[in-house]
Amino acid sequence: MYIRRILIAAIIAISMVSSSAYAEWHFGIGTGPSILKIDGDIGFHTNIAGPVKMNVDADPDDIMDVMDSALGLSGYASNGKWTFKAAYANLVLEGSGGNRAAHLDIEADLTGAEFAVGYALYEKPYLNLNLIGGIRYTEHEISVDFSTERSQLNRTIDNDWTDAVIGLSANVPLTHTLTWNTQMDFGFGGSEGTYTANTGLTWQFYKGWSGTLFCKYAAVDFENAARGSQDWYLYDMNEQSLGLAIFYNW
Repeated sequence: MYIRRILIAAIIAISMVSSSAYAEWHFGIGTGPSILKIDGDIGFHTNIAGPVKMNVDADPDDIMDVMDSALGLSGYASNGKWTFKAAYANLVLEGSGGNRAAHLDIEADLTGAEFAVGYALYEKPYLNLNLIGGIRYTEHEISVDFSTERSQLNRTIDNDWTDAVIGLSANVPLTHTLTWNTQMDFGFGGSEGTYTANTGLTWQFYKGWSGTLFCKYAAVDFENAARGSQDWYLYDMNEQSLGLAIFYNW
C-alpha cells in the first residue's frame, strides 16, 4: 500500500510540472538488464534455534540460479534547473536444497521504490552539479520452510522501511552524445543508515533514445526490534550491480 502511494505521488508531481510548462520540460522512461552481487549478514528469530545470524556471499551466477523474476522501471522529468525522478524495482528469489535428514525451501520477495527531486547548483558546459533530495522505500518478504525428521520451521518475515535521502549528482558532457554521470547519496530514518554510489556513461545513440552503462554500490544497514525478540530481523548487506538502462526521451 505504501509503495503505491509513493508511485502515485511521483506521477502526480511529474504531471504537475509537465502541465505547467510542457514546452520547457523533457521526459524519459527506461528499463534494462543488470547483474547483482551481495555480501553481508542477515538475521532473524527462529523458534527452534532462537536468533540466527548468517553470512551471505552471493555472486551474480548464484543469484541467477535462484532468480524467479526481476522487474525494474524508472522515469524522469527535467527542465534543466529542476529534475523529478521515480524508480521501481522488484526481485523474487526462490531456492531449495537438502538431503534425507533435512530440507530447506526459501523465497525472498525484495521490492524498492524511490522518488527524488534534483536542483541544479552549478551549470557550465563542462559540468553540472545537482543537489538531490527524496524518499526511498524498501520491503523484504522472506518465507522459510525448514524441516527435519524431528522438527519443522515455517516462518514468514515481512519488513519494510522508508528513508529520507540526500545527496549530490554530477554530469560531465564528454561529447555531444556521450555524458559521464555520477551520484552519491545517504539515506536515514527507517534504516540504521544507507549509502549508495553509482556512476555510468550515457550515450545518445539515436534521436530520442539513449543507453546508460552503469555500476552501482549500496551499503544497507537495517535492524528491526532487538536480538532475541520474535520480530528481530537484520539486513546488513553490501549490494553491487552492473547494468544497462535503455531510455526513450522526449
